[in-house]
Amino acid sequence: MVSTGMNNERVRRGNRSIILNIISSMGPLSRKDIAEMSGLTPASLTQITAPMVQSGLLIESGKASCGAAGRNKVLLSLNYDFLRILCIQIERDRTVLTITNLHGDVIRQKKYKTTGSRNPEHFLRRMADISLKMTADTPVDGACVCISGLVDQESGISRHAFGIWDGEVPVRSILEDHLNMPVILENDVNAFAKAEMMFGVGREKENLLVIKWGPDIASAIVVNGVIYQGRHGRTAEPGHFIVVKNGRLCTCGRRGCLDTVVSYEALNRIHPFEEKNLEEVYLSAAKAEKKQYDEAIDLFGRTILNAITALAPDRIILYGDLFESDTVRKKVIDAIERYDPFFYNPRILHSSLWKKKDYIGCTAAYAQLFFEKF
Repeated sequence: MVSTGMNNERVRRGNRSIILNIISSMGPLSRKDIAEMSGLTPASLTQITAPMVQSGLLIESGKASCGAAGRNKVLLSLNYDFLRILCIQIERDRTVLTITNLHGDVIRQKKYKTTGSRNPEHFLRRMADISLKMTADTPVDGACVCISGLVDQESGISRHAFGIWDGEVPVRSILEDHLNMPVILENDVNAFAKAEMMFGVGREKENLLVIKWGPDIASAIVVNGVIYQGRHGRTAEPGHFIVVKNGRLCTCGRRGCLDTVVSYEALNRIHPFEEKNLEEVYLSAAKAEKKQYDEAIDLFGRTILNAITALAPDRIILYGDLFESDTVRKKVIDAIERYDPFFYNPRILHSSLWKKKDYIGCTAAYAQLFFEKF
């Protein structure tokens, strides 16, 4: 039997998390406004926030007018420098190490080529050594690792990071042994979706489809403000929808996945280019090459539309290196509209956080867990 004290503490911790998430997303806010948004009574709100103000996590950051008849309201805001986070974003082609505060402001950053396919433990140890040098004069409170594919958050194991390394890798235990700090592991697109809920469109819309393009294709689904995770922690993987009968072998082990046609590696077979140069390469492509690009983009648009039809999200958020091309991004959206003339164009957005994609997901994932456990 669970004791009443344990139940009460669980409720208090849940309320603290709700309050911190509200202030992080919407603040600075008055206690009255926070109470209304959280459904707590003003007395309960004051009782819960007092220790957080005393600890320095929350600060009183000015006053807002209540009109001529009322007293000014004292605003509460998050002390973003209360916590510093080591963000480790591992992609197929690069790994980015960044130190941020709770707001995602960059304090230090370094970028390296990802070379861990044959010996992931050696690669992670090298990243840990570099991280220790980075944090020697910039102390951090913990680390978040974001990586593609199937992630077991509870055990801290990367089950299958498509195209990065084969098999299971105990990421958290390797890094915690070397960094001597708490480390959490999260799927990269799920983490970015958390950033959208904390800093972006998700503050206003509860149902989202977040799609990443580059170097691979991946997505996250947000339903009623919560990231949907399927069986065994699996996320939505449109890049592994089967779209070509008896197609190329994919990194996931199946044949004919969308990734084999539209990923950076697939497009690079048409004409070699760097991800950041897709716009230039597309516009200067010869007629035959442009036709191949257009066919891939058309297939991508169709696949996205099928996902939208199945999920009916409020907003579709696009991000990733290949979506940074204005021309190509517009062609993907044009393909969606061509197949569905009733599609409401404003539903699909290029993420306002795209310039922070190498670290903002790590920041949000670690901050959310911190709020839940504070």
